[in-house]
Amino acid sequence: MIDPSFRSTHSVTVRGVSPVAGMDPLAYADFDGNGAFTAVEGSRDETLFLRSPDGGGSAIGYTELRQAVEKAGGTIGTEALAQALEARERHAWVGFSGLPPGVSHPIVDYTFRLGTDGEVHADYTVAKSARVIAPHDGNIAGLDLNGDGVSDPANDALVQIERYDDGVTYQHFCKAEDLTEAVRAAGGRVDQGNMDSALRGLFNNEPGPISLAEFGRQVDGCSPFVHRALRVDDQGLVMDFEVNRDV
Repeated sequence: MIDPSFRSTHSVTVRGVSPVAGMDPLAYADFDGNGAFTAVEGSRDETLFLRSPDGGGSAIGYTELRQAVEKAGGTIGTEALAQALEARERHAWVGFSGLPPGVSHPIVDYTFRLGTDGEVHADYTVAKSARVIAPHDGNIAGLDLNGDGVSDPANDALVQIERYDDGVTYQHFCKAEDLTEAVRAAGGRVDQGNMDSALRGLFNNEPGPISLAEFGRQVDGCSPFVHRALRVDDQGLVMDFEVNRDV
């Protein structure tokens, strides 16, 4: 069951704007709703980008975006839209170039649709937290990004623990019960302040700073750094997200 305190879904109209006279319009999210592109900090609109897992991205033409949504029957998911726009990477997605005004947590899903008003709309889900669950086909710690309580590789991710040592990044998965026990042993919460000491045992006490990430579907902080923390509540293990917008 979805915990409403973990997630919230919002909608914004997508419009087109030409950066220079004579250039085909680029798609942008009209967050202030004034029908014109606004670049003022605090109320700024954001262009739509074809995003790749390695952090790259490119702006999307409004005409191409609209045609892809129409061809899909009026509604299309973010990864399907990326492939319709001929993304090279398998796990590419379409998202905003920056977080919406006032948002301090990452986006976990986008859907693009034609509304009854004839406009393209982007529905996006912001997540403060996601529950850590064990997939049915194993006990590797998963992350329930769509909040349905069911492990689904198409919509969820695995919890990835990363260790940096001498310029090399080591990735590690672990059992949900082992990760939960490590957090309990650390007092019920693991964040940047105690992550190195709390999770080092999962790396056989090998050296190097430790951080958390997702493997598979990624949370989208729209370029700023995403802080992740783990905590135990009365139902089990939870990962909390917060975006550092100052990066």
